[in-house]
Amino acid sequence: MYQQDGRAILGHKPGKISTAIKNEISRGLFASYPVHYYSRFIKVLQQLLPFCSVFRIFPSTECACRAVGEILGKEAFAEDIQDPLLSHADDDTYADNNPQMYLWRPFCSCNVTDADAIFPILPFPAKWGVVVVGFPRLNEKDVPKYFKKPVSPLVSPIALIGLEKAANMLKSILEEDTPEWENFSSDLWTQVGPYLIPNCSEDVYYQMYENLLKKDILISPDYPGPSIIPMEYTNGEIKAFRQQ
Repeated sequence: MYQQDGRAILGHKPGKISTAIKNEISRGLFASYPVHYYSRFIKVLQQLLPFCSVFRIFPSTECACRAVGEILGKEAFAEDIQDPLLSHADDDTYADNNPQMYLWRPFCSCNVTDADAIFPILPFPAKWGVVVVGFPRLNEKDVPKYFKKPVSPLVSPIALIGLEKAANMLKSILEEDTPEWENFSSDLWTQVGPYLIPNCSEDVYYQMYENLLKKDILISPDYPGPSIIPMEYTNGEIKAFRQQ
């Protein structure tokens, strides 16, 4: 139920992604090269997050935050990226000189359209390689000259093709009926779509984490980060979780 913090929300071994990555590896495209599917990836991102008018792609979160700071003229740090599921929207977290930066999660109803920068979590089951940033309040004409290219600096085609396929898979699902999840709300959990946010203290949470891990159930190891209801499961697989 950890699902790589949402990056494996469509599964840990989605076939189209694995095949695409194998094809890129067979072509020897490990190094960071400009490739034709940059534009394809940007196009599907525009369909997934239509409220973002500008997208940029970076090789790391730190690099992305430095760029966000330079593009917006405000200091930006990785630790300031907020998860809207965790209800920090009313905090005085941001000074006037800091941009508002939020995660975007699939199947989550939290409104992030008022942010300065969006960091979407796409269903590519790896936490390396590429970071996407969307800008809801920015126009291309306002982007500084150095960041006019969608990808700057370049990133590995292997990671990029994986994300492009993941984004397309997610887009296809969202174009159909929105999936419905069984109700898992309880005294211990608040549910938002497929996401479960703990209501307990950190000590209680990690005791629960250890108990469930012994029963082969992995909830998020990062309190108070959300755990995620799997797309498919049997009653036997979640019995221990239900009996908390």
